This record gives sequence, C-alpha cells and structure tokens, in this order.
Amino acid sequence: MGKRTEPPGNPREHWERAAAGAVPDARDGSPPDIASFESFASRVSPLFSPLLGAGLLLVLAALSGLCALKVDGGPVLSDGQWRASFTSVAVAGSVAAPVVYLRRRHTWPARMRRAHEVFLAHGVLAEAHVTALNVSTTDEFQAAVVLIDVRTPPGHAARLRAAFDGWLGALRADREQWSAAGAWLREGTGLVPGERLFGDGAAGAYLVKGGGDGRWRVLMPSSHRRPDPLDGSTVFFEVLDVRDADGGTEEPAPLGPLR
Repeated sequence: MGKRTEPPGNPREHWERAAAGAVPDARDGSPPDIASFESFASRVSPLFSPLLGAGLLLVLAALSGLCALKVDGGPVLSDGQWRASFTSVAVAGSVAAPVVYLRRRHTWPARMRRAHEVFLAHGVLAEAHVTALNVSTTDEFQAAVVLIDVRTPPGHAARLRAAFDGWLGALRADREQWSAAGAWLREGTGLVPGERLFGDGAAGAYLVKGGGDGRWRVLMPSSHRRPDPLDGSTVFFEVLDVRDADGGTEEPAPLGPLR
C-alpha cells in the first residue's frame, strides 16, 4: 500500500486556530464502563455472533427455495435443471446452517475473550461525531466519522472538535477540496489519527471511514491476528457500537457542516 499523500485544506492551520476557540462539549452522559469481560461481551456489538453465519446460510437457502419454485428456463439450462440447482443450494444451506451455528457457538467464548484482551491492550473507547464527508466507493453515501478517545481531557477534546469543525468547514466551502478530502481518506486504510492531520499535539482523535451507528464506539485492531497499532498504517481494525443498558444506542452528534 502506497504512502498516503498530504491531507487537503491545511488542517494544521485549523489546529492552531482552535487553541483559542475551543468550547467544551455540553452533552450529558458519561461513557459506558466496558472494562470487564462481562460488560464488554454484553454491550459491544457482536464481533463473532454465533447466529451470523448460520443466519446468512438460512437466508440463502430460503431464497434458493423460492427461486426453485418460480424459476423459468433459459438458453443455457432447462426449467428442470435450474430447479434442481436451486434446490441443491437450498438443501445444502439448510444442512450447513446448524453445523455452522454449533461450531461458532463452541468457539464464541474464546474468541470474545481474545477480543476483550485486544481491546484492553490496544483498543479505544471513543465518542463518535458524524460528518457530512462522503467516503463511499459506491453510489450509497457513507459518512466519515470522528472518534475522540473518552480518556482525552475535556479541554483537549474541545480543541480537537474545534479543529475538525474548522477544517471540515473550510473544505466544504470549496467543492474540489471537499471531494479531494473524501478521496484522500479512501486512498489509505480508512483510519487517520489526529496527529496525522493536525500535528503531534493532536493525539486522542481518529478520522475513520465509518462503522457503527451510536454515540459510543469501540475502535480496536482486529483480534483474529497479531494486533496492528492504531495509527495510519493500520489495515485490520474494527469500529463497533457500544449498546446502552437497554440494548439501544444513543445517536451521535454531528461535527462540521451538516451537508
């Protein structure tokens, strides 16, 4: 992977300006405590849900079964051949689903414990701020997200928010730079630490391609391999929602221009 080019819009200028204009966040609510394995396993969106693979196989089986009932022949295969093919897929999916579920259910506790260990050693619990910057590689909009480590002192976190707000606002005022910013974020791994944008003093924030929907999120290296550092070279990382006690998620606040 090539070295990421310099970010558009001179973000370091906005870091200097933010020193005088930072305003602490007025939102209520303390970050959730997910330090224990029990709270992490119950509140962080499942990384390895036993139902995920089995559910996908059952959906595939159901769709194949419907196709087998409604199939029309074509120039390559006859009705009967298409029907037999879809029926085979439906049967295979139905048989494989419980096998996959049982296997994942057996390995899930160990994989979650490994994920918890990686989170404690290398991960970040962060407050998310959604931007209007589109980083999608398709026609569907995908917002870039600013994550601010909850351990960041309030004054420093306020300056980080002000710097991102000023930088994004300046980019949005110039259509070419706004488009270039989305392309710039897409060209790398999708994870940019604050220091990469604003300089060495801007630790505690990350600009990411997306992931999750709630106010509180976990940013951590993928735990299925040797953990990567959470820096600009990180290739394998995850952004996961942290659910409320009732199972829901709080909506994140916007940052920068809204559109």
